[in-house]
Amino acid sequence: MKILYAVQATGNGHISRAIELLPHLQQHGLVDIFLSGNNSSLQLDTPIKYRSKGLSLYYTCTGGLSYWKTVRKIEPLRLKKEIDDLPVEKYDLILNDFEFITSAACNKKKIPSINFGHQASFISSKTPRPAKKNFIGEWLLHNYGKATKYIGLHFEKYDDFIFTPVIKKEILDAEPIDKKYITVYLPSLCEPQLLKTFGNIKDFQFEVFLQPNPDHQTVWQYKIIAGKQIGIQ
Repeated sequence: MKILYAVQATGNGHISRAIELLPHLQQHGLVDIFLSGNNSSLQLDTPIKYRSKGLSLYYTCTGGLSYWKTVRKIEPLRLKKEIDDLPVEKYDLILNDFEFITSAACNKKKIPSINFGHQASFISSKTPRPAKKNFIGEWLLHNYGKATKYIGLHFEKYDDFIFTPVIKKEILDAEPIDKKYITVYLPSLCEPQLLKTFGNIKDFQFEVFLQPNPDHQTVWQYKIIAGKQIGIQ
C-alpha cells in the first residue's frame, strides 16, 4: 500500500506524533512524508518526499491566532501550484495531520483522505469549547484540514471517532518520580506572559519551557520559585 502522511510543522506536536507513528505506518506499506510549514523546532529524522512552506498558522504572545501575520504570509500563487502538483491520486491512503495543501489537493481532485489529530476532534460538537466561541477559529478547524473521514485525539473520548493522545513509549514505560515542581509547556506564549501568569502562584515551583533561542538549538527553561524567576537552564 502507498501511504501519504502529511505532517503540519506549525509547532512541535504534529512532528512529535509523527515520530512515534511512522514506524507503525511503515509496517503497512510504503510511506511518503509531506512536511508542511516552517515554525517548528523538532526535526523529523526520516526522508521527506515533499517539502513546502505550506500555509502556516502563527500565534500571538497570549496564545491566540495571529490573523494578521498568518494572512501576511500567504502566497496564493505558490499555494495554487503546490495544490495542483501534489500527486494525491497516486496514493491508496492519505493521512493528514491538519495540513492545508494536502486537504485542498484531495478536495480538488475528489480523493478520499483522513484528517487525523487533535484538531480533528473539534469536528464533533460534543468536544468542549471555551465559553466564548471564536467563530474564525471554528471555521479554521472545520475547513483548514477538511477531509472525508476524521480520527480525533483528545484527553477524553467525547465522540465515537475520538481516541486518546499518542504518547511516546518511553513516557508510558517511565517510572513516575515526584521532583516537587510542575512542568509547563505552553510554547505559543511568550516569556513575559508566562512569567506573569505563573509568577502570581506563590505556593508551587514551576519549570517552564520557553521558545528556542535563535542562537541555540535547545529549548531553554526557567524556574519560578515563590513567584520569582531564579535562572535559565
